[in-house]
Amino acid sequence: MNTETGEILKFKDNEELKAKMAELENKHGRNDILVPIEESDLTETQKEKMKVSKFDYKSKLGKMFLENRAQRRKRERSERKQANKKFK
Repeated sequence: MNTETGEILKFKDNEELKAKMAELENKHGRNDILVPIEESDLTETQKEKMKVSKFDYKSKLGKMFLENRAQRRKRERSERKQANKKFK
């Protein structure tokens, strides 16, 4: 699952997965964007849409996505504060 977008991805093999992880790490500078999940953790809606809703706070994946989203926002806020301090 992509923790930035909530998109659920399936890969045919490890090489494809490693390539996607390297691409995202280069783009974002972090390697925690893709997290492994079990297919048994998916709800029926998630299986159909292959995406986790940002409003889903009940399912296991929804909780994981919301927690990651909160951490990302906190990190971004901190980075903005640091940038603002440099300009003052």
